[in-house]
Amino acid sequence: MPPNSERPGPIVIQGRELRCTVCSHSIFWEQEVQFATPLTELLDPEAWNRSAQCAVCERCGHVHMFISPATFKQTEESPDSQAQPGVA
Repeated sequence: MPPNSERPGPIVIQGRELRCTVCSHSIFWEQEVQFATPLTELLDPEAWNRSAQCAVCERCGHVHMFISPATFKQTEESPDSQAQPGVA
C-alpha cells in the first residue's frame, strides 16, 4: 500500500479491494504513522523503524492500520506456542 495522502482512492491489500469495516465504503486517504517507542528503546535502531500504513475511510473516518507481519517478534508466550486446553 503506497502512501497517497494527497487524494483519496481505493486501496488493494493482498489482491483484495479494502472495504471499511464500519460503513463498507471503498475510498480511503492513505497515511504512514510512526509508533511511539518507550524511552528504554531509544538506543535500539530497530525501534525507530516501527510504523504502520493507515487507510482512513473517506466517509466515516475509521482508521484501518496495516503493519508488516515481520514487525512482530515470536515469543515463548505467543498463542501458537501454548497448548490448547483439552487437546492432548
